[in-house]
Amino acid sequence: MSTYFKALDTNEGQFRVLTKTRWMGFVPMPHTSVTPHNAAHLGRLGTFIKWTTNNPAMLAKLHDAVVRLIEEVGISGLADIAARERQTNRVAKAMGISYRELCDEAIKSRGAIPALDDVLKHVKNFM
Repeated sequence: MSTYFKALDTNEGQFRVLTKTRWMGFVPMPHTSVTPHNAAHLGRLGTFIKWTTNNPAMLAKLHDAVVRLIEEVGISGLADIAARERQTNRVAKAMGISYRELCDEAIKSRGAIPALDDVLKHVKNFM
């Protein structure tokens, strides 16, 4: 089982970023969880990302990308991205198309952002 961990000190407090291939030790579910040190902020700032890949090398890259993203936009920025992705998923379902198709259309209309697009193509969903 591959596990990647990083503790971050941000201007919004301390956070832990944990990427694992399994949930609760035995359920195959590659994911990254971002949790605040202060549990009172978990509902507002905590983020859970499920990945479409369980490749250890790719999960390490995705983990590092999430850490860099938090360093660049802050934990509130990551929470905003997660909220937008959940909204995009709801819109895709309402339109009767896949989440991936809707993202591909958005990439075509705005142009590619390679670092972000490389991460988003592996996102199964945000929780």
